[in-house]
Amino acid sequence: MNFRDIAKSYLYLQTHYGSNVALVFDGYPTYVTGKSAKSAERIRRTNLQSSHEIIFNEATCPESSQEQFLANEINKVRFIHLLKKLLLRTNVIVKQAVGDADVLIVETAVSVRSRYDNIFVVGEDIDLLFLLTGLAPMKEHLYFRKCGKGRTPDVLYSTASFKYKFSRMILFIHAFIGCDTTSALFGHGKTKLCSLLEKNQYLEEKMQVFLNSEATIDQVDMVGETFLIHLYEGNPTASACDLNDLCYTLFTQSATKTRSNLARLLPTLDAARFHALRSYLQIHK
Repeated sequence: MNFRDIAKSYLYLQTHYGSNVALVFDGYPTYVTGKSAKSAERIRRTNLQSSHEIIFNEATCPESSQEQFLANEINKVRFIHLLKKLLLRTNVIVKQAVGDADVLIVETAVSVRSRYDNIFVVGEDIDLLFLLTGLAPMKEHLYFRKCGKGRTPDVLYSTASFKYKFSRMILFIHAFIGCDTTSALFGHGKTKLCSLLEKNQYLEEKMQVFLNSEATIDQVDMVGETFLIHLYEGNPTASACDLNDLCYTLFTQSATKTRSNLARLLPTLDAARFHALRSYLQIHK
């Protein structure tokens, strides 16, 4: 197949999902406008697998695998440009994100919710459900369809099905545990933070700092450290307990084990400070 035929294969969107389809592509500002908040993560992925830049047009037949071709961001940008032109000619709504694509996907769905009986956001990333629930809570006609793989079927979620009582706080959970623009905490998922908040009213009250648009840097820093100490099962009430002390304690414990993973250690004090500030920024954006 040449690139024109490959692009045409994406027209399955209309046959599979109907005529009222909007397609959102990720943005790659490193290629166009310089660095973004996601640049470090993309550099990490490039180091895992890289490939050459390929000059191609619609008649070109690819000579590398899909994985190798897409490992180069410039190849991705050119292919998306080709795809966008074809899809626009077939009346598919096409958007490309400047920043976080997940946010644009959800904002697109929310913006048209009054025009349709049911709206489905389709993707593989569970972050889409978190954002959909946070930005449009208790809307029963808004759904997230998580694509299955292989024999695993698709799963359908409603924004009204979130079982925790603090659904309005979900944007904090999404940003603090890790999303496209904030660093992830290795080995700590969103479910763990949900459980902590459900059991601890003190933490739920502390979280208000992240939702307060007038919070100071020191307040965000201090509350972020408190959450990390709880997540890594430290004792925040102990005297002289800070992240560096806890990090040292956890390191000495892991050193006595036959197998240990240093990635499971909590961030240092400085790293945690920037993580908390970036999470705060993402919540308010």
